[in-house]
Amino acid sequence: MSKQDERELKEGVAQNPNVFRSLVVAWNGIRLLFRTQRNARIHAVGGSLLIISNLFLPLTPAEWGVLLLCIGLVLTLETVNTAIEITVNLVTRERHPLAGQAKDVAAGAVLLGVLCALSCWAVICIPKYWAFFQ
Repeated sequence: MSKQDERELKEGVAQNPNVFRSLVVAWNGIRLLFRTQRNARIHAVGGSLLIISNLFLPLTPAEWGVLLLCIGLVLTLETVNTAIEITVNLVTRERHPLAGQAKDVAAGAVLLGVLCALSCWAVICIPKYWAFFQ
């Protein structure tokens, strides 16, 4: 990208004057996500229940790290999915095959993240639950 292109890109995008303002904007985005997106709330509750249900298991720090990373992955994917849906809605309100495909693929990314998280949970926790209840 040329210097001219970089300047034009920066001029066309409003940038926050400081880090604190950037954090406020990001926090507002997270609040908007949980206020407006049912699935984000479902994922957050599911992640919280997963954490609570595994508190009594003898998990190593690495196992906790994997589980927390998976929860974060799912919430991050849900956030990106929401941003894609909002952007597609901004571009067109009409039913268009490509708009639908963009939304479907973004939702598919969330589903893949959830399946990955459930797989990690199963590999880490099911043997520990099995041993705990033996």
